Amino acid sequence: MLRISLVVAGVSGALAVTMAAIAAHAPAGARVELLTVAWQIALPHAAAIIGVALAAERMAGLQARYLKAATILLILGTILFPGSLYLSAFGGPGQAAPLGGLCLILGWIVLVFAATRGDA
Repeated sequence: MLRISLVVAGVSGALAVTMAAIAAHAPAGARVELLTVAWQIALPHAAAIIGVALAAERMAGLQARYLKAATILLILGTILFPGSLYLSAFGGPGQAAPLGGLCLILGWIVLVFAATRGDA
């Protein structure tokens, strides 16, 4: 789980920085606002994925299960929400953004459950 989390976080971080650079140099009329929202969501969530995955490795029992679930939700959300906006900014389909946003929200809520259950 940790290895997958690190790969997703690394790819997400690299894409976020790339899209920020593209947005900064995009021609007039480009969908810069979509790129900007996407990289601003992706970059901090890449860091969050790493932190939550590392915490899951250190915990046991119910807390570890909640933390793993939170990690999975954050990974899915980080792929679906910014990924969908990246596609949409370049003329592709962007229908997965709401589902990605929901995954991110649920990931943070599950993180709260992990922190309030057992010996945190």
